[in-house]
Amino acid sequence: MLTVLLFTALRIGALAALDRDDLAISARKGVVTVRRGKGERYRQVPLNAEARDALDAWLDQRTALPGHDGPAQFLSSEGTTPVCPGDRPGRRAPRSAG
Repeated sequence: MLTVLLFTALRIGALAALDRDDLAISARKGVVTVRRGKGERYRQVPLNAEARDALDAWLDQRTALPGHDGPAQFLSSEGTTPVCPGDRPGRRAPRSAG
């Protein structure tokens, strides 16, 4: 996830919300579709070779997790969609000091 964040500049929440259908990867190009980004915007972000390689490695590991047949691209170890700070109702993401 960190490699994809680094090379795409996606927000953590947008990355965690991706479904398997939101990725289109081939040997020479790739694109990630963000359906609900900042301001509920739709956009497509190109994937460079490093991001594609990281996603290919993740896809190989993903099949060993429970819930791998579901729509979510990224799964927790329990096979559920990861929860990001601020996604929980009634809770706010912690602010950094300073």
